Amino acid sequence: MNLLLHQQYSKNLFFMLINPGFFNDTGIILFITYITKIMFWKKNNYKNKNLLELIPVKIVQSEDNGDRITLLIPRFKSKFFQNFIPKNKSPYIKINLDELGSEFWKNVDNNKDVYTIGLILKEKFGEKVEPVYERLNLFIYQLRRNGFLDLKERNND
Repeated sequence: MNLLLHQQYSKNLFFMLINPGFFNDTGIILFITYITKIMFWKKNNYKNKNLLELIPVKIVQSEDNGDRITLLIPRFKSKFFQNFIPKNKSPYIKINLDELGSEFWKNVDNNKDVYTIGLILKEKFGEKVEPVYERLNLFIYQLRRNGFLDLKERNND
Protein backbone atom coordinates (compact mmCIF):
# COMPACT_ATOMS: atom_id res chain seq x y z
CA MET A 1 0.00 0.00 0.00
CA ASN A 2 1.56 3.29 -0.97
CA LEU A 3 1.53 6.51 1.04
CA LEU A 4 -1.12 8.18 -1.14
CA LEU A 5 -3.54 5.31 -0.50
CA HIS A 6 -2.75 5.48 3.21
CA GLN A 7 -3.57 9.21 3.23
CA GLN A 8 -6.85 8.50 1.45
CA TYR A 9 -7.77 5.93 4.10
CA SER A 10 -7.01 8.50 6.80
CA LYS A 11 -9.22 11.12 5.12
CA ASN A 12 -12.09 8.65 4.74
CA LEU A 13 -11.73 7.61 8.36
CA PHE A 14 -11.89 11.25 9.48
CA PHE A 15 -15.04 11.75 7.38
CA MET A 16 -16.62 8.70 9.00
CA LEU A 17 -15.88 10.00 12.50
CA ILE A 18 -17.34 13.49 11.96
CA ASN A 19 -20.44 12.33 10.06
CA PRO A 20 -22.82 10.72 12.60
CA GLY A 21 -25.23 9.43 9.94
CA PHE A 22 -22.53 7.30 8.36
CA PHE A 23 -22.68 4.49 10.89
CA ASN A 24 -25.25 2.20 9.32
CA ASP A 25 -24.41 -1.45 8.57
CA THR A 26 -22.27 -0.63 5.51
CA GLY A 27 -20.58 2.25 7.30
CA ILE A 28 -19.52 0.08 10.22
CA ILE A 29 -18.01 -2.51 7.86
CA LEU A 30 -16.11 0.20 5.98
CA PHE A 31 -14.98 1.74 9.26
CA ILE A 32 -13.58 -1.59 10.50
CA THR A 33 -11.90 -2.19 7.12
CA TYR A 34 -10.20 1.21 7.17
CA ILE A 35 -9.06 0.78 10.78
CA THR A 36 -7.48 -2.60 10.07
CA LYS A 37 -5.77 -1.35 6.92
CA ILE A 38 -4.29 1.61 8.77
CA MET A 39 -3.32 -0.41 11.86
CA PHE A 40 -1.59 -3.18 9.93
CA TRP A 41 -0.09 -0.99 7.22
CA LYS A 42 3.55 -1.97 6.95
CA LYS A 43 6.12 -1.40 4.29
CA ASN A 44 6.97 -4.63 2.50
CA ASN A 45 10.44 -4.21 1.05
CA TYR A 46 10.78 -7.93 0.35
CA LYS A 47 7.99 -8.30 -2.20
CA ASN A 48 10.32 -9.11 -5.10
CA LYS A 49 13.00 -10.88 -3.05
CA ASN A 50 13.66 -14.58 -2.66
CA LEU A 51 12.75 -15.59 0.90
CA LEU A 52 15.45 -18.27 0.95
CA GLU A 53 18.17 -15.62 0.55
CA LEU A 54 16.91 -13.40 3.39
CA ILE A 55 18.21 -13.56 6.96
CA PRO A 56 15.69 -13.75 9.83
CA VAL A 57 16.27 -11.38 12.76
CA LYS A 58 14.70 -11.85 16.20
CA ILE A 59 12.71 -8.90 17.54
CA VAL A 60 11.32 -10.35 20.78
CA GLN A 61 13.08 -12.04 23.68
CA SER A 62 12.88 -15.75 24.29
CA GLU A 63 13.76 -18.31 26.93
CA ASP A 64 15.04 -21.81 26.36
CA ASN A 65 13.21 -24.56 28.26
CA GLY A 66 15.43 -27.45 27.21
CA ASP A 67 14.03 -28.67 23.89
CA ARG A 68 11.32 -25.99 23.60
CA ILE A 69 11.47 -22.21 23.19
CA THR A 70 9.09 -19.74 24.81
CA LEU A 71 8.72 -16.31 23.19
CA LEU A 72 8.37 -13.45 25.67
CA ILE A 73 6.08 -10.72 24.35
CA PRO A 74 5.85 -7.56 26.51
CA ARG A 75 2.31 -6.91 27.76
CA PHE A 76 2.81 -3.19 27.11
CA LYS A 77 5.38 -1.48 24.91
CA SER A 78 5.23 1.74 26.93
CA LYS A 79 7.24 1.82 30.17
CA PHE A 80 4.48 3.95 31.70
CA PHE A 81 1.86 1.21 31.35
CA GLN A 82 4.27 -1.48 32.53
CA ASN A 83 4.15 0.16 35.97
CA PHE A 84 0.47 -0.84 36.27
CA ILE A 85 1.12 -4.58 35.93
CA PRO A 86 0.54 -6.31 39.30
CA LYS A 87 3.70 -7.56 40.99
CA ASN A 88 2.53 -11.18 40.97
CA LYS A 89 1.88 -11.10 37.20
CA SER A 90 4.57 -11.51 34.57
CA PRO A 91 5.28 -8.45 32.39
CA TYR A 92 5.41 -10.83 29.42
CA ILE A 93 2.90 -12.89 27.51
CA LYS A 94 4.47 -16.29 26.93
CA ILE A 95 4.08 -18.13 23.62
CA ASN A 96 5.34 -21.72 23.50
CA LEU A 97 6.72 -22.95 20.19
CA ASP A 98 6.51 -26.56 19.02
CA GLU A 99 9.68 -28.55 18.38
CA LEU A 100 10.04 -27.43 14.74
CA GLY A 101 9.43 -23.79 15.62
CA SER A 102 11.83 -24.06 18.55
CA GLU A 103 14.56 -25.52 16.36
CA PHE A 104 14.00 -22.74 13.81
CA TRP A 105 14.21 -20.09 16.56
CA LYS A 106 17.44 -21.61 17.95
CA ASN A 107 19.04 -21.36 14.51
CA VAL A 108 18.15 -17.70 13.97
CA ASP A 109 21.45 -15.97 14.71
CA ASN A 110 21.39 -12.95 12.33
CA ASN A 111 23.87 -14.78 10.12
CA LYS A 112 22.09 -17.82 8.63
CA ASP A 113 19.66 -17.37 5.78
CA VAL A 114 16.33 -19.19 5.51
CA TYR A 115 17.77 -21.72 3.03
CA THR A 116 20.52 -22.75 5.48
CA ILE A 117 18.06 -23.04 8.36
CA GLY A 118 15.83 -25.20 6.13
CA LEU A 119 18.75 -27.54 5.44
CA ILE A 120 19.46 -27.84 9.18
CA LEU A 121 15.79 -28.66 9.86
CA LYS A 122 15.80 -31.27 7.06
CA GLU A 123 18.92 -32.86 8.48
CA LYS A 124 17.55 -33.01 12.03
CA PHE A 125 13.90 -33.99 11.39
CA GLY A 126 14.05 -35.70 7.97
CA GLU A 127 10.67 -36.50 6.41
CA LYS A 128 8.77 -35.13 9.41
CA VAL A 129 9.44 -31.55 8.31
CA GLU A 130 8.64 -31.95 4.59
CA PRO A 131 7.77 -29.75 2.68
CA VAL A 132 10.27 -27.70 4.67
CA TYR A 133 10.38 -24.44 2.68
CA GLU A 134 6.61 -24.11 2.36
CA ARG A 135 6.29 -24.62 6.11
CA LEU A 136 9.08 -22.12 6.80
CA ASN A 137 7.40 -19.60 4.50
CA LEU A 138 4.14 -19.82 6.43
CA PHE A 139 5.87 -19.81 9.84
CA ILE A 140 8.01 -16.78 8.99
CA TYR A 141 4.95 -14.98 7.61
CA GLN A 142 3.09 -15.53 10.89
CA LEU A 143 6.07 -14.41 12.99
CA ARG A 144 6.53 -11.26 10.88
CA ARG A 145 2.81 -10.46 10.92
CA ASN A 146 2.80 -10.58 14.72
CA GLY A 147 6.00 -8.53 15.00
CA PHE A 148 8.17 -11.28 16.49
CA LEU A 149 10.65 -11.56 13.61
CA ASP A 150 11.99 -9.42 10.78
CA LEU A 151 13.99 -10.18 7.66
CA LYS A 152 17.10 -8.50 6.33
CA GLU A 153 19.16 -8.87 3.20
CA ARG A 154 22.65 -10.27 3.30
CA ASN A 155 25.36 -7.64 2.93
CA ASN A 156 27.77 -8.59 0.15
CA ASP A 157 30.68 -6.56 1.57
